Amino acid sequence: MQVISWEEYLLGISGQGSGIRVDSGNRDQGSGIRVDSGNREQGSGIRGCCSRNARAYELVNRSLLDQPPFPDPRSPIPDPRPPIPDPRSPIPELAVTIGVFDGVHLGHQALINKICSLAHNPQPLVPTVVTFSQNPVQVLGRQQNHLHFEILNLEQKLNIFRYMGVQLTVLIDFSEKFSKIYGGDFIKLLLKGNSVKMIALGENFRCGYKLDTGTKEISSIAAAQGVETWVLPPVMDEGQPVSSSRIRQAIASGRMAEAERLLGRSIRN
Repeated sequence: MQVISWEEYLLGISGQGSGIRVDSGNRDQGSGIRVDSGNREQGSGIRGCCSRNARAYELVNRSLLDQPPFPDPRSPIPDPRPPIPDPRSPIPELAVTIGVFDGVHLGHQALINKICSLAHNPQPLVPTVVTFSQNPVQVLGRQQNHLHFEILNLEQKLNIFRYMGVQLTVLIDFSEKFSKIYGGDFIKLLLKGNSVKMIALGENFRCGYKLDTGTKEISSIAAAQGVETWVLPPVMDEGQPVSSSRIRQAIASGRMAEAERLLGRSIRN
């Protein structure tokens, strides 16, 4: 799985460098966004990331933590990734989902499974996750109570993305300045360059300054550029939506069986 910064993504789609392309193994063709089809033992594929996130990115280059039911990445296993587009194509087409993905719970997994399923289309799309190196709530210091702890750290999240079949992860270095971007402007930046062909979002997804932009506005912006939007209703469990906040509450109260049910996997100490 390739992991790049938001800045690298923007450089790639703007054509500065060689642009977005699928890498068939030759790394001497220039910069830009590349989906590496080489052996995963060569590393995590992190290139040129922001210095302030050096520690976060460094984590991915170490042995990743085992998160059942996903395989242990320290063991020699066949490469499970779905096929990627023809490497002769200069611009790979992307299927994207966006979010914090804390816990990578059953609702998140439904979104990721959707974009990964499109890698098997006759005209395959590269499964791409756009997420944050740090939780925006924590960066802005707006935790309302002690239940805003992280369920998973960045290393664990990337491990799960990798084994679900995600081929490209774009990490946003969230900041006070970034928080002032209106959601519509963010989505237009994401779609600039016509590489994104499909966006998968949770029904309650909102983004942008003061959460000004929801799925209705995003669908309208995407449709104007010929991009399909897939909106997932909440995944329900015992009559309630599966959510990261619900999982935090269950963990804090010691209801580990409930937390594991919502996560779809066991919790390790």
